[in-house]
Amino acid sequence: MRGAGRSLLSTEVPTEHGDLVRTATSGSTGTPIEVVKTRLEQLFWRALGLREEVWHRRDWRLKLAVIRGRLPQPAPYPEGLELPNWGAPVGTVFATAPVAALDLRTDIRLQAQWLQRQQPDYLYTYGSNLVFLAEEFRSRGWSLTTLREVRSFGDAVDAASRQLCREVFGVGITDTYSCDEAGYLAFECPEFGRFHMQMEGGLVEILDRNGRPCAPGETGRVVVTPLHNYAMPLIRYDLGDLAEVGPPCPCGRGLGVLSRIRGRARDLVRLPTGEMRYAFQTPSKLVPIESIIRYQVAQTSLDLLEVRLVASRPLTPAEEDAFRAAVIENFGFEFRFRFVYVADIPRAPSGKYFVFRSELPG
Repeated sequence: MRGAGRSLLSTEVPTEHGDLVRTATSGSTGTPIEVVKTRLEQLFWRALGLREEVWHRRDWRLKLAVIRGRLPQPAPYPEGLELPNWGAPVGTVFATAPVAALDLRTDIRLQAQWLQRQQPDYLYTYGSNLVFLAEEFRSRGWSLTTLREVRSFGDAVDAASRQLCREVFGVGITDTYSCDEAGYLAFECPEFGRFHMQMEGGLVEILDRNGRPCAPGETGRVVVTPLHNYAMPLIRYDLGDLAEVGPPCPCGRGLGVLSRIRGRARDLVRLPTGEMRYAFQTPSKLVPIESIIRYQVAQTSLDLLEVRLVASRPLTPAEEDAFRAAVIENFGFEFRFRFVYVADIPRAPSGKYFVFRSELPG
């Protein structure tokens, strides 16, 4: 996709599919990509999102706290931001309570303080950020007394993360599996905890190393074909994630099942000031650097970041400056940078891909 660029765009998008919408992927696979969609595709995204809300029977009159990037307005600590409703799709259709929101780039300790003050009924944030919060709450002996559910997105959560969340917050994690390129891919079953593939939105295939479909119990790479985006058609698009196929779910929903998703992961960046921050990065700032095929940022000392690049050519000085500026904006510190060009960036032994790695001792 990085190499093909605008040649992937359709020249004859059906007019009834609506206006074009441009977005940039989160870069969680280390490859920032611009995606072009239609309003029709966005409608399916929202319809499936509403399905997930209804499946889990949430009470939209209660308080939701959101910690994420890409908020409609700045949401700095200590107050954050109050949004009028739960947002699309729920807020488009139903009356809801307001939402308390905080910028994901806030120091983890300050995130925990803000959350302790908010005492929400529902919490929505990235999976790995949730783990960092749970660890901070446990170390302080804090609790969220009214919490009903924790919802995660953006990176995979494993069994240990789920157990930690239950021990600290008293509730389990409800995870969603999605990507900017293809929309919602799978939701957790409210009765049995397996992931139901959202097959009305796209074809999801789990393939072994020979390109054959995996059987239940087998793990393979996730390959998707979105069904409704006629602006930028993707056919059998390899996400770079791994997932395990599950047996049919006894709930009777009839959708394909994934038992586990082994995808993206993140570490915390540690600043020389002592602050610790979620390693969120701004994809729109990296997309214009077309020579980048894949990247990883590694913190090798308190003030040094090593940028590992798989690239079609070395970055120009101006492109290096743009990369530095994007990372510094999110990490909040003027790090030194070292750019290193490599042939490949391997996954961790667990199968996860780290777009940011902390290689600091301890």
